[in-house]
Amino acid sequence: MFILMTHNSFCVPDDFGFPNQQYKEPQQLEDGIRGFSMDVFEKDNGDVYMTHEKDIFGTDIMYASRVQQILAKLDTMPYEFILIQFEDYLKTPLGMANACEAWGDKLITDFDIDKPLGDYLKQGQQVLIMTNEENRVNTTLGMHNANTLLAENRYEWNDPLTSPVMTHRRGPNGNTDMHYAKMLNYFCTSPPFFVGSTSNSEIVNTKTRMQCHAQEFKQQNYAQDTINVMMIDFYDLPTGNGAVDAQTAIRAGDFDYADGTDCIVDDGAQCNDSGSGCNFFSGTCDACCQGSSCSWWVFDCTCN
Repeated sequence: MFILMTHNSFCVPDDFGFPNQQYKEPQQLEDGIRGFSMDVFEKDNGDVYMTHEKDIFGTDIMYASRVQQILAKLDTMPYEFILIQFEDYLKTPLGMANACEAWGDKLITDFDIDKPLGDYLKQGQQVLIMTNEENRVNTTLGMHNANTLLAENRYEWNDPLTSPVMTHRRGPNGNTDMHYAKMLNYFCTSPPFFVGSTSNSEIVNTKTRMQCHAQEFKQQNYAQDTINVMMIDFYDLPTGNGAVDAQTAIRAGDFDYADGTDCIVDDGAQCNDSGSGCNFFSGTCDACCQGSSCSWWVFDCTCN
């Protein structure tokens, strides 16, 4: 199994000043995305909401309302499975219960990784939730432990002309016989606030670039020659030969003959040509092929 998961799936332009995606989750599903990451918080009354604390222009998204929108779309896609990863800031058993019960009977409980996903789909169970917080794990409720089910690399990456950091972040490290999924964090943020960047995404989300880095990831010990998930920003960029095309290829075992090296191509397709404009807020000042005259005190710049 291989899927694309969106990073900060709920962070869209109508709700956040620094979005990570262009479209809300139902449209993401329509476009082929099968995984969502959500930063979940809890109000004093137990209601769950989502927000991105790094975004000072953001708002609180009511979790139950957004889940209902996703469920309405899933009703039209009965043979599709989605993975939800929580960045978990819940505080009480009531908040945990609300976060799980919002999904109704589509939520998988007591998940067995050795059981075929088709068995769950036959029962109408299409949603698997994982939390990063071990003290919030309750498999009977439907809250599963990402630390045992999912291995992933470190996510810090803000230069589109370098490879993502492949160092193991958390989850199984490869020295085990148990089965687990392997995820490549693949979202290139924009300094100095390290938020979503359309320009960086357009550079790194090309089909061949993603195929190459997927192959690079597979070579890590904890990945065990497997990749199951890539988490990305702005999955719709670039508009051709992009992330969804890469998903189709990787699912078919096509890595474009990549050996995991020399994934960065300084040919104008992977970076901004000399003379092209760039902007501090979009992050394009760091995406020039030959460097940039940009400084953090001058908002506009030109690639040298």
